[in-house]
Amino acid sequence: MIFVALPLRDHLRNQVTIRQVSIGVGPARRAKLQEDLRAVLSACDPSKPLGRTLALRQARRALAVADDAWTYEACPPRTRLSRAAAQKRFEAIAKDLRSRFRHETSRRAGYAPRREGPNVSARAAEGVGFCVVSVLVAYRRKDGRREPKQWDLVETLRQIANLDAETLIAVEVIWSPSSESDRMSSAELETIYPELVRRPGANVGNTKCESCRAMYARELGKCPTCGAPT
Repeated sequence: MIFVALPLRDHLRNQVTIRQVSIGVGPARRAKLQEDLRAVLSACDPSKPLGRTLALRQARRALAVADDAWTYEACPPRTRLSRAAAQKRFEAIAKDLRSRFRHETSRRAGYAPRREGPNVSARAAEGVGFCVVSVLVAYRRKDGRREPKQWDLVETLRQIANLDAETLIAVEVIWSPSSESDRMSSAELETIYPELVRRPGANVGNTKCESCRAMYARELGKCPTCGAPT
């Protein structure tokens, strides 16, 4: 799901900062998080400044509720660029995140990415599934204060969610998959999102069945081919 970002306007001064966080949420919270993010999109109008800040804060709240299921993360260093360069960079990052899935279906002011078209159905090898949420913002600092180039995931999310309507230039919140029946295992996630790293203690990724030697996602707990336990 994508909030449509507004162009970076000509009156904005100085350099523009771009920040991004991506979080892979596990099966225990995946469905509820998708539902909460759909509600955020329905309640907010990202074409208006206050709508953008509200969308950002509610998206952060939805992620915070699911923090016990955060399994993967990516928190790239901030990028600070001129106005024109920042717009191109912002659009390129958003396009890359959307391109991970081949199909998108319109939904009000955004899009719902799908991997296999409208008739996708869950497969046993995908399990209950994961959801990857990416929050991308462009903003300017009004007071000229310096900020760290790199924060940890939680602090970055907190900082960008507190941006005000005058400071925040553009925001996109993208999550995939968005459909209940469109599932993504951890093994598939690690292929589609190679930049995400596992959080400590995550029992995820590919494993090989000791009985039939088939590869499958570790979180399934048993081989979907022969039924042998992990």
